[in-house]
Amino acid sequence: MGIAPSYPLIALAAILVGAALSVETIWATLVQQRVPSQYLSRIVSLDMLGSFALRPIGFAGSGILASAVGARPVLIADGIAGFAVFSLGALTPAIRQLN
Repeated sequence: MGIAPSYPLIALAAILVGAALSVETIWATLVQQRVPSQYLSRIVSLDMLGSFALRPIGFAGSGILASAVGARPVLIADGIAGFAVFSLGALTPAIRQLN
């Protein structure tokens, strides 16, 4: 069960993760609408590089940290970092005002 002490907490976390994943759909739509067509393939490839190709580096770093300090602090820090990045985007007026 990871660091969650109960199944209802796990269910709540799963619901929040599902809601957060909907942001990916919004992001993909905005990229396709806002990026000029002649640059779209380049921008999408850079986005995929950041999203997929660099993921194993993050996994390796998390594994090394978890071995050094334990899984619980790493998972908590990852959650806090994810929330901070989401909050930064949500609080940026230019992002909030996109239609």
